[in-house]
Amino acid sequence: MDDRSDAPLGGEPGASRAITTSGELGAEISRLLFAYERRTGRSVGKERLAAAIGVTRSSLYAYLKGTTLPSTVVLDRLLTVLDVSPCSRRRLATARDGLEVGPGTVPADPPPPRQLPGAVAGFVGRARELAELNARLRDPGGAMTITPIVGTAGVGKTALAVRWAHQVCGRFPDGQLYVDLRGYGPVRPRRPAEALELLLCALGVASRSLPSGEDARAGLYRTLLAGRRTLVLLDNAAASEQVRPLLPGSAGCHVVVTSRSGLSALVAGTGARPLTLGRLRHDEAVDLLRGILGPARVEREPAAADELVRRCAHLPLAVRIAAQRACTDPSTSLAGLAEALSCERHRLDRLATPDDDLTTDVRAALSWSVRSLPRAQARMFRLLGLHAGRQISVRAAAALGGVDVQYAVRLLDGLAGAHLLERARGGYRLPGLLRDYALECAAREETEETRASAVRRMLGR
Repeated sequence: MDDRSDAPLGGEPGASRAITTSGELGAEISRLLFAYERRTGRSVGKERLAAAIGVTRSSLYAYLKGTTLPSTVVLDRLLTVLDVSPCSRRRLATARDGLEVGPGTVPADPPPPRQLPGAVAGFVGRARELAELNARLRDPGGAMTITPIVGTAGVGKTALAVRWAHQVCGRFPDGQLYVDLRGYGPVRPRRPAEALELLLCALGVASRSLPSGEDARAGLYRTLLAGRRTLVLLDNAAASEQVRPLLPGSAGCHVVVTSRSGLSALVAGTGARPLTLGRLRHDEAVDLLRGILGPARVEREPAAADELVRRCAHLPLAVRIAAQRACTDPSTSLAGLAEALSCERHRLDRLATPDDDLTTDVRAALSWSVRSLPRAQARMFRLLGLHAGRQISVRAAAALGGVDVQYAVRLLDGLAGAHLLERARGGYRLPGLLRDYALECAAREETEETRASAVRRMLGR
């Protein structure tokens, strides 16, 4: 590659045209390559050219297409290999140095994104789930791995995902992406196009240069992640359709999604393997309390500590809020806190922080889950709160709802899929805090007569 042509850009027409985007720069480089091949009479293989300038073939294609701006050093090597005249080399180098990021492009060599939130202090347990997440990293299947971590509100899905992501971030040298999809909360869920904007900006695309449509953004996102080893954490998803456009296409990427929904369509359509997160074991819940309050305080009142975490239904969010109350007032005994949580009618009032932060309010967390339900499921959830037993059969639930058994099964399965009901042998179970909230909803939204009628149907009267 040593023939020289001093004609600007190989004598191609339009050589004096100003270059205003990296796409135009890529087109100029492509014309230079064509001119070199025509001048020398031999084809230049892309793999050979990429090796000559010290980049991968995919990077070379990105430069030629104008989706990535070559660095100054790489551009200089490329123009040297193509034996471009000094005049044209200066013009192209100047254009490159003054070029802002164009539509759908990223700057040269942007730093890998490191977007993981900080890990939650006092994390306990979850050894089995962490081991399972590690095992999926070693899966030799060759396809991109998608793991939805699903479970009820406040069970610690995000805490687990972030904890694990920090442990394995070294396995993903091309970066870690994070976006809160706001599926459940006080504001509307984030649309896929909005999430793609955040992800693309993290990958180096300037805001003013983003493609306008969701499909175009998704395509650019997959292009930028092609061939990379990147961890993508999509937090708090509401539904499968919110997640699908955010999936990379590269086998080197690993996606973790957290959701209160079972994301059944995502599982069926992509081969994602869900990991269901249950409540803490009793000893783990006590360990969480101990980690926040300190060993001495828990050891002074071991029986009260046991009762306190039981009243919190072994739900991490509830245990943390109760522990915060104890920290705020060191004179409060654990026995006193447990006693305050013994009243079902006022228990949810106690499980909120005093600063009115809805993210640390068990009632608010549960309300966002119920708000997303179809009307018939929400009604069944409310009426289930009227059942006083620990477990309810399908027939009893059907009687409560005034529906046939087959329809009741559909409603109950929907609630279980939303993690507002637990499946049990021979029926279903509504854990303590969920039952408290269901009963509260029934009192607020059902008339006294409606509630009485439901109970009479259940008792066969």
